[in-house]
Amino acid sequence: MEKLKPGTILIATPELRDPYFHRSVVLILEDDTEGTVGLVLNVESEIECAGIMTQFDLHWHHTQRNLLIGGPVDRNTLWILHRDGWTFEHRSLIEGVAHSRTEEALRALCQANAEDMSVFMGYAGWGPKQLQREREEGSWWVAEAHADFLFDTDTTEMWEAALALLGVDASLLWVGDTEAH
Repeated sequence: MEKLKPGTILIATPELRDPYFHRSVVLILEDDTEGTVGLVLNVESEIECAGIMTQFDLHWHHTQRNLLIGGPVDRNTLWILHRDGWTFEHRSLIEGVAHSRTEEALRALCQANAEDMSVFMGYAGWGPKQLQREREEGSWWVAEAHADFLFDTDTTEMWEAALALLGVDASLLWVGDTEAH
């Protein structure tokens, strides 16, 4: 199985019953011989962004109300998904989309009232070949992401929207399973 390109999304299949990753959509940031790093795009925390930003002496004027939980690993770190083209340190993922982890990036984006950005705490990580095994077992489907999907899809509808990218109607996958992620 080939490596995943940065900007690819993983979509949890119905067979993936892990309580944390059930109905999740994960944006791949890195996939190499050391393992895989990604951000879960559709799990909100109870922590308000505005409260976190006061710790940096910043004002939050964005539509994202709560921090997203990027994954179960290192929840003390902040990750930022944003549009590409800024002068601060960032890593491009796909056309028009990048991610950053620096306070400088957070400051610049907040002070510019950047429209398209999401802030995450923690990340999802897999050891060498771990994700490959999970994919072979049928736990994940893979799709190509695009900027509009990443920035314009509501977190409560993201799993269904990701399946639609593959031409799959989510309502046909589960019978009697109406639990929203």
